[in-house]
Amino acid sequence: MVANHLRPCLDLIRASLLVALVAMALCAAACTSKHCTGEPITCVVNANQCGSVPGCRNAPGCQYKFGGIDGMCHKQTNEQACQAVTSSDCAWSDNQCESACFTITDPASCVAFDPSKTFPCSWSDCSGVPDKPFCADYPVDQCPAELGCQVTESDPVGT
Repeated sequence: MVANHLRPCLDLIRASLLVALVAMALCAAACTSKHCTGEPITCVVNANQCGSVPGCRNAPGCQYKFGGIDGMCHKQTNEQACQAVTSSDCAWSDNQCESACFTITDPASCVAFDPSKTFPCSWSDCSGVPDKPFCADYPVDQCPAELGCQVTESDPVGT
């Protein structure tokens, strides 16, 4: 049996342990974060829902089949920045930076062109650059699963 003079100390220890457990649980919950992740969003890949993807339009055109290259090029605002993105994937045309694929107007030439030898061009009835070309551009509560994005949860640091 515990002596009466130790009881206040044991109560204090129990309360401290409870507070510590609650604090650890809150920290673990706060350290876990959710993100909208997935492959780059392109008009080519989402041609079947072209009209519902802001930035894409129902108009034939040549663009990269995979990756976010069209979006990376499109964001550049001057010729020097455009050329700095890559040596062959972006081209300055009509005062804007476009992917090299965008500059091709013939379907056969488009399909035959592979400037980076990694990401071939593709002719599509849906062209343009999505306003938000990456899943990470969307807040978690608006993460568009219909465009191939998903909400993922990162583990707390140290686990």
